[in-house]
Amino acid sequence: MSRAASLSRLLALVVCFGLPAMSSADLVTYTEDFESMNVSNPNALTNAGWLIFGNVFDAGGTPVYDYGPFGAPNGQPSGGFSDLATGEGGAAQGAIQLNTYNDYNNADHTNNPTWTIESNIFREQFIGAPDLGTTWRFSFDAKASATNGPAPPSTTAAFIKVLDSVGGTFNLLAFKTFPTTNLPSTWGGGFVDIDIDPSWNGQLLQIGFINTASNFSPTGVFYDNLGFQFIPEPGASVVLALGLLGVAGMRRRRK
Repeated sequence: MSRAASLSRLLALVVCFGLPAMSSADLVTYTEDFESMNVSNPNALTNAGWLIFGNVFDAGGTPVYDYGPFGAPNGQPSGGFSDLATGEGGAAQGAIQLNTYNDYNNADHTNNPTWTIESNIFREQFIGAPDLGTTWRFSFDAKASATNGPAPPSTTAAFIKVLDSVGGTFNLLAFKTFPTTNLPSTWGGGFVDIDIDPSWNGQLLQIGFINTASNFSPTGVFYDNLGFQFIPEPGASVVLALGLLGVAGMRRRRK
């Protein structure tokens, strides 16, 4: 077999079978379309591993207090953070979607209307040694609520966070976002990428959605078809193929 033919065959094998050794990691891939969840179960999101956390800031942006993490609620009349919605999907989104919004049960919407309430709806897992130096992507479909979509002073976004769990401070080590404040009420897609720093072994990684509101300002955004996956380095397959072909050629010459 010629060298060119050998290279073509090897590249085809790499494309067909992938590079499992390069994508091995402690972080676990995740996909969710919400179609298997029971919309009438108030614990459906909690049972699926979704959490919530709230932060409150005064009019000058100084932190006042926080609360959580708690299991993510599903459904009214909770009035806070999240629920499973129906009838909002297109052909690609199916029957059930995730609805995210602010914690309108927080009394400071009324008591301190100039304060900002930040609501986080998320999943989390720990970074392991095999993940260091890799790149991961959080992808999703999204649209604003046609009746309660974000309006000033509200903001909304999808995010990837890394928190200092090793040091016990839970301070932010990284915060990557895809703003969704100005989305239309028709479906589109987005993603957030993060490079795992070599110093993050054992740290806590979160993927999810965040919104801020004051004085009951609306924040409704729907999400669906979520994914969290390892992203190979560009050209990694070709580099590996060339390297393997070079080794094979050396072996033939030594015979």
